Amino acid sequence: MRFLEKRKVIAIIIAVVLVTNVITLYFSGLGVKAIDSVYNSLVNTDGVSLSNIEKYNYVKDLLKSEYVDNVDDNLLMEGAIRGLAESINDPYTEYMDKNEFEKLETYTKANYPGIGVVVGVNPKDKLIIISEVFDNSPAQKSKLSVGDEIIKVNDIEVTGDELDKAVSMIKGEKGTKVKITVWREETKQTLDFEVIRDEIEIITVKTKELSNDIGYIRIIQFADNTSQEFKNALVDLKSKGMKKLVIDLRDNPGGLLDQVVEVCGQLLPKGLVVYTIDRDGNRKDSFSQGKGIDMPYIVLINERSASASEILAGAVKDYSTGKLIGTKTYGKGVVQSVFKLKDGSGLKVTTSKYYTPKGISINKIGVQPDILVELNSDKSISKLTQEEDVQIKKAIEVLGQ
Repeated sequence: MRFLEKRKVIAIIIAVVLVTNVITLYFSGLGVKAIDSVYNSLVNTDGVSLSNIEKYNYVKDLLKSEYVDNVDDNLLMEGAIRGLAESINDPYTEYMDKNEFEKLETYTKANYPGIGVVVGVNPKDKLIIISEVFDNSPAQKSKLSVGDEIIKVNDIEVTGDELDKAVSMIKGEKGTKVKITVWREETKQTLDFEVIRDEIEIITVKTKELSNDIGYIRIIQFADNTSQEFKNALVDLKSKGMKKLVIDLRDNPGGLLDQVVEVCGQLLPKGLVVYTIDRDGNRKDSFSQGKGIDMPYIVLINERSASASEILAGAVKDYSTGKLIGTKTYGKGVVQSVFKLKDGSGLKVTTSKYYTPKGISINKIGVQPDILVELNSDKSISKLTQEEDVQIKKAIEVLGQ
C-alpha cells in the first residue's frame, strides 16, 4: 500500500507541475498556441509524438464511423503495417501478405508456376520490362515479347518500385489466368494479354558459338541452379574447341548472392568476391574458392545489369581478369534480408550495402565498362542478330587482339 500511495503522490506532483507550466505559459502571453506546442512536443518511449498517435486513432475512428460500408479492423491494421514499410521510402523494402510472400519464395526456384518471363526495371522510365521470354512458355504462346513494359497486372497499376509485388501478382496456380497490360515501344501501343499460368522450368544460362574458338554464355538471372548450368556450359563449349569466352550479363536483373559467388569462383582466382556492411558496421565477406579460368574473356554489361550481375562485373573489374564492354550498370548495391512472420506474411528489408573487392560501393552509381560501346538500336538484345549487336562485335574484336 505504501508503494501505491507513493505513486499517487508522484502522479499528483507531475500533474501540478504540468498545470503550473501551462498556466505560466498562458499568462506569459503565449496562450493556446503555447499549450498546443507543449502537447505536440510530448512523445512516447519510441519518440512518436502524442499528437500523431491521437491523429492515427482519430482517422481510424472516422473511417469506421463515416465510410459508406463496414470497415474491417484487420484490414485497417494490414494497411497500417504495409504503410510502415512504405514510409521508409526504400523501393526494396516492403511488406508482403501471406499470398504475396509465398509467391516471392518461388522467385528463384528452378521450377515455379507462372507465365515464363524474366523481368527487371528499365532505368529510363522505372517501369517493369520483360528481358526474357522462355521458349514454349505461356508468355510466348500469348505473344508477350522481350522489351514489353508491364504497366498493369489484373488491371492494377505497377511500377519498377513494386517489382516483387508485381512478380507475386503474375505468379499463381497452374491453370489460372492473369491479365497483363503492357506498353510496346516498337508499335507505340498499350496491349492486354490474358495468360494461362503453367509450371515453368527456368533455364538461366544460354550458349552458342560466336566463331571457331570464341564461345558465348548468357546468364539470364542468378537462380538456384545457375552456377551448375554455367559450369556445364563451360565444359560443353570447351569440348567444342572454345579458347576465348564472352559472358553476357546484359538485362540480367540479379538474383541469389551464393550463386553469383560460385560463378565468380569459376572465373576468378581464389580471393574476396564481395563484402557487405550492415547498419552497425558489421562486415561479412564472400570468397571465391576457384582457380580462375584459363582463357581470355569479355563480360558484356548494360544499364539493366543489376544487383548480383553487378557483383560479378565489379569483381572482374577489380581483379582485371577480363574486360567489361557495354554501358554503365543499373547501380543496385544493397542487400535485402527476408523475414517470415508468424502468420505466413513476410517483410523484405534492405539490411546492408555491398562493396567490390577494392571497397567500391556501386549503389546508385553502377559499374563503368572498361570499353564503352553504346547499343544504337531499339531492339532488345535477344532480338539482335550478331551483325546488329555492336557490343558483341566489339567483344570479338578485342578477343581477336
